[in-house]
Amino acid sequence: MIVGAGGSLPGDSNGNGILDAADAMEALKMSVRLIPVKPAADIDQDGQVTSTDARLILQKVVGK
Repeated sequence: MIVGAGGSLPGDSNGNGILDAADAMEALKMSVRLIPVKPAADIDQDGQVTSTDARLILQKVVGK
């Protein structure tokens, strides 16, 4: 497990301690500004939450 700043798991936007499909869905919603951006969703650490973050989270969820 990779732990980010503040002890959080990178990509874990809902804060439940694991990466799951819900985190990917939240990141996707953030990328189109349907919900407020949470820095935890920025798994690629480029300073933005984009569809790339959602894809990367989902790839980790399915083990790729």
